[in-house]
Amino acid sequence: MIQLLLSLILFILVPGEPRGEECTRCGASGTDAGSVECGRCEGRGQRLVNCGRCSGKRKVSCYFCRGGGTWTCSACGGRKMIHWKDGEKDPCKLCRRRGHVNCPVCKGSKSIGCPICELKGKLSVPCAACLGLGRHPCPDCSDRAGGRCPACQGSQALKCYSCRGLGKFVESCKKCADTGQRFCGDCSFLGVSPCTSCHGTGKVRFVYEGGGKAGTKKCTSCTGKGYSKCAKCKNGMLDCDLKPDSTDCKTCSKRGELRCPICTN
Repeated sequence: MIQLLLSLILFILVPGEPRGEECTRCGASGTDAGSVECGRCEGRGQRLVNCGRCSGKRKVSCYFCRGGGTWTCSACGGRKMIHWKDGEKDPCKLCRRRGHVNCPVCKGSKSIGCPICELKGKLSVPCAACLGLGRHPCPDCSDRAGGRCPACQGSQALKCYSCRGLGKFVESCKKCADTGQRFCGDCSFLGVSPCTSCHGTGKVRFVYEGGGKAGTKKCTSCTGKGYSKCAKCKNGMLDCDLKPDSTDCKTCSKRGELRCPICTN
């Protein structure tokens, strides 16, 4: 913005070359005002900056396991064993007697690829020096009577460089952190659910009629696995259906456009 304003001052104060002659700086002639390439973005109108979410590191802490890499087993509650009311206990098959399971998103690595920059670490943003135009008014072409403004081409407005013309900023999704997926509440994010008959042990306890020591047998509901596949999700994940909130852009007062600072002042 400062560079653009300095260009504007020069544009107004520096005497221009006579009409009809070609400008030695930008090559414009006649009544048409010329422009010069922006030195900050080299005429591209865009600049690469570090991603604000990952600070250029390309990865962020896993949103789903809060960077822990694991989830407490929903069957045994982290105790590794299923405790029965009679005091007996059996190994939990859901977590394979570990008390936890690896997060299915980060696979236990504790981090995921940044969903904002898509593992690039950089984002392309409009150049603030030239408001995304890639050029500045030529300071040697002050006489522009009859010509169009070189910045806005006569529209007297520029797309807001801050919000890219949207007039608002979409906030990060509270359910999926912009990954597009959220965990399944039915199976506690595991993709499988503890068998309701054996509670994750693969066994069913029984007592002989007339007394005697209690015994166990293979659970027929889950065929001894101790769990069943969740029918609602895929590997514990569902597509995120939450529409993120948005905040109005303060730079353009949510209009998506800025008044051209050259021809409207």
